[in-house]
Amino acid sequence: MKNSNYTEHHAGNVIILTAGILTSAIGLLAMIGWILHLPLLASFGAQLIPMAPSTASLFILLGIALSLRSRLPLYRGTYFAGLSIGVLVAVTGLLLFISSLAGTYPGIEHLGFSIPNTLYGIQIGHMSSVTAISYAACALAFLLTLSQSVEHSKRAWIALVLAFSIVLNWSLFLFAYLLVTPLMYGGGIVPPSLPTSLAFLFLGIGLFMSAGLQVWPYHRIKDAAITRVSYVLLLI
Repeated sequence: MKNSNYTEHHAGNVIILTAGILTSAIGLLAMIGWILHLPLLASFGAQLIPMAPSTASLFILLGIALSLRSRLPLYRGTYFAGLSIGVLVAVTGLLLFISSLAGTYPGIEHLGFSIPNTLYGIQIGHMSSVTAISYAACALAFLLTLSQSVEHSKRAWIALVLAFSIVLNWSLFLFAYLLVTPLMYGGGIVPPSLPTSLAFLFLGIGLFMSAGLQVWPYHRIKDAAITRVSYVLLLI
């Protein structure tokens, strides 16, 4: 039984690690696109809104935090690194959400890159309000699952609900892009980019698995469930 528990725990952490790596990779790819003046790497399509540098940097940080937690979940250094990243992302997301609601777009979001002002009349290089509030939700879900103590199952349930809402919300944005009818284009609000939608989907899956490992005891997580999630990651 002990060996079975370890195997299931390990399989779940592999999924979390994979989700974290993919999240960071998408953010890093967008950042490389800005550095090399290849906007296609930040948009995944011609004439599509690119991922803002500020958005890319936070994906890199959250992806790294999620990956480290899956590899070294009990290490003290991992805990404090994750705590620092989680708080930073949550505060940044909330500040940029408030800023976007007020119609203010701080130039610091460009991180020093030279970026055109608009595309289709939409501000380029700035985080969408939907993206900003989603960062706050993801950071909160991550912080709630930092501790693996069974005493924190209520926190894990909250994190599970938050992660599920992230997966559901960003699946809709991604589906709209696949139908070539992206949401929030043509309005005054900055829409999320295609790579942003994909990265949030991966991040949500990783957070959902992380919370799920705490909500349900390891011996109740069936191999079939692990396999299904693996298939979803592979399909995406």
